[in-house]
Amino acid sequence: ETGEVLERAVYNELMLAYARDEATIADDGIEQAFLVLDLMKRAGVEPDVVTYNRLMEACSAAAESVDAWERGLKVLDMMAEAGVTPAVETFNTLIEACGKCGWSKNTGNGLEKGAQILARMAEERISATTDTFNILMYGCAWAAGAGDGWSGVEQGLSFLESMAEVNAMPDVITFNNLIAACAQAAGSGDGARARDQAFRLLETMRKVGLTPDEGTCNTLIATCAKAAAA
Repeated sequence: ETGEVLERAVYNELMLAYARDEATIADDGIEQAFLVLDLMKRAGVEPDVVTYNRLMEACSAAAESVDAWERGLKVLDMMAEAGVTPAVETFNTLIEACGKCGWSKNTGNGLEKGAQILARMAEERISATTDTFNILMYGCAWAAGAGDGWSGVEQGLSFLESMAEVNAMPDVITFNNLIAACAQAAGSGDGARARDQAFRLLETMRKVGLTPDEGTCNTLIATCAKAAAA
């Protein structure tokens, strides 16, 4: 209104404020975040990847009250139209948003959507990182305990293979999440199979030079206990 043009960084900070505001979580601020993008364009300020990452964060923040999947895809389409290349963080945030709606098949089907995001990353020649897969591995454990059972473990093993394909090195968190999926599956009727898989994962950890931590050991104990009770 004053005729002055704000710098891109100012718009990005405003977008960040909406992404982290409680109003956005309650669905009252998400439209304001998109409005900031519109104001930028009308002012002749070109949004950059940081701008769109902030907008994706706003979608994730409001995931429990809006369709974060559809909103996130809209952000990716807007980036393509603007000629802005997404960063790996852009996709990681979208995966997290899908998980907030539920990872299992009978909730938000976040794992399936996560797999679709991985495929899109490959198409756009953006390599998924260890962080990307750790988000998905967490989702596998969540899904295994929310009705998916053994299929959650299988999905995690598939993601582990995908990590090798893109040269993303698994870390202790990767294996802990996958062993946690085994623990959840062991409590869902797949006791012996889940227990045996958990110990195979432990052996794989050692082969790749990773040292199990307290979380690894506790999760293995939980897997054995659930398998014995199954």
